[in-house]
Amino acid sequence: MTQEQFAARCSKLGLELSRVTLSKIESQLRCITDTELLALAEALNVSPGAFFRGVKLKTSPSQRRKLRALEKKLLARRKRRQL
Repeated sequence: MTQEQFAARCSKLGLELSRVTLSKIESQLRCITDTELLALAEALNVSPGAFFRGVKLKTSPSQRRKLRALEKKLLARRKRRQL
């Protein structure tokens, strides 16, 4: 998928990202917010946690709870779409 196609998919989810912005995210020149993480995960049809698999993160219990809550929110959103 091209950056333009991915940007269009994100746009359908309410996240407006240009090709340049996506390039900066891919190059780790731009950080993303939790809301953007959710939309990017949904656009790729993966859980937000998939971005962190295999990465040793120093997260607090509260940060892990927040990530699990975001994953639940994404799953609920997907279920509503399928209905």
